[in-house]
Amino acid sequence: VFQHAIMEAYADPAIRKIACQCSAQSTKTVLMYFCAGWSFLEDPGPMMWVTKSKPEAVKIVEAYLWPFFENTPKLAAQLPTDRQKKKKLSLYFGGHYFNISGADTKAALQSLPYRYLFLDEIRQWRPAALEMVGKRTRSFPHNYKQFMISCPDMEGDMMDRAFLAGTQEHWFVPCVSC
Repeated sequence: VFQHAIMEAYADPAIRKIACQCSAQSTKTVLMYFCAGWSFLEDPGPMMWVTKSKPEAVKIVEAYLWPFFENTPKLAAQLPTDRQKKKKLSLYFGGHYFNISGADTKAALQSLPYRYLFLDEIRQWRPAALEMVGKRTRSFPHNYKQFMISCPDMEGDMMDRAFLAGTQEHWFVPCVSC
């Protein structure tokens, strides 16, 4: 239910920022894989995926993100075969780049412009990292996307403020055994 609504919001060109608070193990990161894949195929541009730390970024890439891309036929057909264009934490495709970083890597958060930002579990980031990486979309004022997800944590934290700045939609999914 909520995944469909979020994917529709993500595909809406008028929506620039999505802040999704969900419980743990609710497929929210997988939802971002789908949105990244959609962007990759339908409306490509420079992308960045940020998670809490560089070791976590390596784990996500090796265990989930690249396997997801490689096992999705339409995405796999677009992936570069040149090893120089596909590295552990970066991918160069069709004139664009997709970089994966940890929020603990200040230089990566300040380097290149990005049209798409996929911001994973921001409640675990160091202070000011969200503001720092958010500036990377300024080169794309009319068509950028910032998609942030996290489990809710503390009232007034980065995720709470991002959620409260939006439409604050709520979805209730009934327990299958209730």
